[in-house]
Amino acid sequence: CGKILIPQETIPAVEGGHTIVVIPGEKATCVKDGKTEGQYCSTCGLIIAEQKEIKAVGHHTVPSTGKKIIKRAGLFTRGTREYVCTVCGETVTEEYRFSILTWITDMFNRVFSFFAGTLDKVNS
Repeated sequence: CGKILIPQETIPAVEGGHTIVVIPGEKATCVKDGKTEGQYCSTCGLIIAEQKEIKAVGHHTVPSTGKKIIKRAGLFTRGTREYVCTVCGETVTEEYRFSILTWITDMFNRVFSFFAGTLDKVNS
């Protein structure tokens, strides 16, 4: 209809521009997501720098430190192993499935350990 029901008024800008407030970031950990630093204007609410999510990195282990087997996996059962995370130092327990390569390596180590122990007894 073209009629102005409520006339608009101009609100003058704050002298000096936006009043910036910094939103502190949060560092991502092994298990918890983090956020980057953000900024917004406390006067008008304008988001100047949006916070972005930083994904959790997950626990890490060095192959040489190995994973201690708590319960061996069978053909139809899952096993349990634990290791110390090299990033946060937390002891992590995880389930794992049977692997033929792991089984062969384990058998080789058992046989080698048996014969090494037998040879030590013979040589002494």
